[in-house]
Amino acid sequence: MAKRYYDDYDNYGSRQQSSFGHPSLPPIMPVKRKDMPLTKQQMLEEQQKRLQFERKRRAVANRKSYYRNQASGKRKKVDPNKKYRLEKDKRIKKGRDYFFVMRKFVCFLLFLLFAASIGLFAVGYLNLVPEYTSLYVEPDYTPEEERITEDEEEPYVDQSEHFTTVDPIFGFLKSTFGLDLGPSPKYDQMAEQAEVGYEDIVASIAVTYFPVAMALYIIAALVSMIKAFLAMFGRRIFRLFGLSAIWMLIMAGVVILGGTASNLSLDASMDYSQIVPFLTSALIAPSDPATAPQTAAGFGLLAMVLLPVLILILSLFAKKKVPFSIFD
Repeated sequence: MAKRYYDDYDNYGSRQQSSFGHPSLPPIMPVKRKDMPLTKQQMLEEQQKRLQFERKRRAVANRKSYYRNQASGKRKKVDPNKKYRLEKDKRIKKGRDYFFVMRKFVCFLLFLLFAASIGLFAVGYLNLVPEYTSLYVEPDYTPEEERITEDEEEPYVDQSEHFTTVDPIFGFLKSTFGLDLGPSPKYDQMAEQAEVGYEDIVASIAVTYFPVAMALYIIAALVSMIKAFLAMFGRRIFRLFGLSAIWMLIMAGVVILGGTASNLSLDASMDYSQIVPFLTSALIAPSDPATAPQTAAGFGLLAMVLLPVLILILSLFAKKKVPFSIFD
């Protein structure tokens, strides 16, 4: 009777398996006639090892069949020559143990700030207190000592000119669509310079189209004001207040750029270092009036910058996280 070399059975785990789960069986090596025949005990040991080998072969085949069935359930076309593996255990995502609610008082403050942003233009349209709501100012740089008059009954009158927040909007509608909704002396002057032509392309675009930025500012404030009003009631979560504030800041920056460009001569390039003097000349008297900007930012333009900053800060506290454990 032929004798097998059982080292191949013991090292079965390290042998290469076929793609269908059928292991390569160890070859039966012929023995020479001079070898002694197997004893009954050796035959039993061979039978036991053969049974263990068969169980191992079936286990591998079943396991590969299981993998193949798992893959065929997810894919229509299955390559039988491909070795399939089970997917790695995915981490079970833990559900949120909290929810958000809107802080009603913060929403009320946001509503007031958005309403104030729109109110700047409403007050400009009504031309109320232009000294404190004007968009642009042509300051009177007369020194303080020269403003003292001998006649106390006729005090010195400030010669500053104030231009309302709706001046550029009315002027743009007049020049573009022919709609005459009201006086716009400042924008008419700026448009005449733009028609002649600035050498700096940024200055030309800023002077011509900054009223569009003001209109977008109003639209963003109006939509966000409605959202803030609705957030004071009900359970719905309203978002993007901070994004609206950032958008309003960008639009206010375009308006500042247009006012700064209006002080340039036609053949000069844009000087961004003049933005700070443009913003502060109406508040702080410059040391040298000869180099001070002719047009400066009014309180209305400064409010257009300050209000979105306050809104951006408050938007961080508009929502409150509440744990579900409060219901326990």
